[in-house]
Amino acid sequence: MTEKEMIIYLNNLCNFNNLNGNQLEQIVLGIKNKIPLNCIKIYASESYDENQMKQIREGFKNGLSLEQVIIYADPQYDFRQMYQIRLGLEYGLDIEYVKLYCKLHFSHLIMEEIRLGLEYGLSLEQIQFYSDENKRYDASQMMQIRLGFEHGLTLEQIQFYALGNNECSFMRQVRVLFEFGLSMEQVLELASEKYDYASRENIIVEFSKRQSENNTLKKLVR
Repeated sequence: MTEKEMIIYLNNLCNFNNLNGNQLEQIVLGIKNKIPLNCIKIYASESYDENQMKQIREGFKNGLSLEQVIIYADPQYDFRQMYQIRLGLEYGLDIEYVKLYCKLHFSHLIMEEIRLGLEYGLSLEQIQFYSDENKRYDASQMMQIRLGFEHGLTLEQIQFYALGNNECSFMRQVRVLFEFGLSMEQVLELASEKYDYASRENIIVEFSKRQSENNTLKKLVR
């Protein structure tokens, strides 16, 4: 079939009358990408806007199976949620792992934090620690907990700053102080009311400078 014949065939099956130009473009691109017609049929519907159509088309184009694409081909997902699910599948995450974060009520930012943790290889216990809905972390707080796990902090250290009422900026500062190698007692002191955000940030800058100088010295010694 030629491209024109394919478009006519799909139009007879799906009725393109209610689709706008951008939506039709995604269908044409699907044909140009040599995506099978039965797969194009999945998104050739007014139920999807052009951005959602693109995420479905890109999934097929990048080699995802029909079973995989069906996971996120739900018009209730916005295109940013679809994107996070598609990225996880394309990375090679098992479908059961992807299902941990492809929940409609999760924002795309929360989906991203869970996906990144899975792709990094965090354990399910670590993922569940910061994705537990009862804790009500927002995406920026999740990021600080995820980075703590990825950078090798202990559970005790992470638990110290992973309180739902702690602002992301405070969590980041405490995480970085632990990563510099400070003891629990030292971080407890710096996290107290004696120090405000600006003073802690100055201390972090000083530690960063020292670390950079030490790294430079090590290179010179070599």
